Amino acid sequence: DTAGWDLAIRRFHIISSAAIADLGEVAFDSVHVAPDSGFVTNTTRGDTLNPAIQKWYRYSMLTHLLEPNGHVYAVRTREGRYAKLEVLSYYCEGLDAGCLTFRYGYQAAGGRGLSPESRSTSPR
Repeated sequence: DTAGWDLAIRRFHIISSAAIADLGEVAFDSVHVAPDSGFVTNTTRGDTLNPAIQKWYRYSMLTHLLEPNGHVYAVRTREGRYAKLEVLSYYCEGLDAGCLTFRYGYQAAGGRGLSPESRSTSPR
């Protein structure tokens, strides 16, 4: 059921109630318009994943840490609106895992234009 949510996060997995597009390694502030194509929906083989954002991180075999890959993502919401998203960190203070911190810009008015403003959020 996709009623009431646009993004779901479990550990290091991110899924969307609608679709996500990987915009590549671009500056967050340079993204002013969501693309009109390239959006990918979740897959449900074994585990629910979104292939567009599934590898938002680089894993270091040396440190065993997840580090953001520097990509920006466009999110199409269940209501057909758009947001841009960049993952900033996966760790809380003291390197405790599971504190996904990201910044985003959301277009509440409709259309594909995206706000140059951003907000950051973390679950803790």
